[in-house]
Amino acid sequence: MPGSRWLAAILRSLSDVIPWRYLPGSAAALAVVLLVALGVVEEREYWSLERWFFEIRGARKPAAPVVIVVIDEPSFFELNKQWPFPRKWHGEIIRRIAADKGIDLGQVKGTGPGGRIVQKDVEEFSAATAQAVAGPGASDAPRAAGDRGPG
Repeated sequence: MPGSRWLAAILRSLSDVIPWRYLPGSAAALAVVLLVALGVVEEREYWSLERWFFEIRGARKPAAPVVIVVIDEPSFFELNKQWPFPRKWHGEIIRRIAADKGIDLGQVKGTGPGGRIVQKDVEEFSAATAQAVAGPGASDAPRAAGDRGPG
């Protein structure tokens, strides 16, 4: 057939330009992108995550105390502010935590964006200060989560 020879000639000339070995992988990637964009796999994805994290793995104890802060409509009404709250308020919270723990913020090294002090910095400084005050004989004291001690 003349048409099939023409098609074969075109495919042969394209084989020099297009690496056909990538076609199956490219087609699979395109199919996955389309399925995700259309939302077809979303429910299955959530099911698998829920199954892995909550059924198979089982419950885990949190590494640190969990604090849940509820900011609802009455809170916004009482504060007469909308989210996001002003940055000044976040600084106020850090200062209050430091004051409660007796920490001079001038001695704390900030690890936040631009060297800013965040709550984690205050907590770590407080723990380090407590360890230093306790002295070298405090090795029998309970350690922070994840701290393996010397060695």
